[in-house]
Amino acid sequence: MKRHTIIWVLIIGFLAACAPAATPIPETPTAPTSGFLSTGYTDAANLRSQLALGILRMDGTPNAVTPEQAHIMIPLWQDLRNTQMDDSVLLQQIEAALTVDQLTAIAGMKITQTDMQAWANDNGITMEIRQTGSGKGLSPEAKATRHAQQTATAGEMNTTLVDSIIKHLQSISQ
Repeated sequence: MKRHTIIWVLIIGFLAACAPAATPIPETPTAPTSGFLSTGYTDAANLRSQLALGILRMDGTPNAVTPEQAHIMIPLWQDLRNTQMDDSVLLQQIEAALTVDQLTAIAGMKITQTDMQAWANDNGITMEIRQTGSGKGLSPEAKATRHAQQTATAGEMNTTLVDSIIKHLQSISQ
């Protein structure tokens, strides 16, 4: 009995030693790699917001999303709305559904946080300007309340923006 156990341990150890090394999972999320969109300018919106607001702004222009593109992007945006995880793969797939001219047009818009705040206000979302400073003088409870309000407002805007892009794309794809 002991002899069989030793043989199995040796076989399993040998197989484990011959197995290929696991690919490490990156610790930081990667950004879409099209090279068109950037967050490297002053007050830049995040890539998700740039894509969504850019697509909405292209409506009625020669660069507007086609029904075929809308059909491809609807499930991607729906997945983005429902994910709690790194969204870089979905953003890459959305970028891949757009043409070079469309991506160039969105990049040329240089969508900022200020643009996002204007969009939010136009859509009935009240955005408070982030207060600068560390919150010196605020109690821990007041700091937590301020953080929760800012997080909830940003989350509401993000959800509303993604819902708007899904609705827009659904209207195009019909």
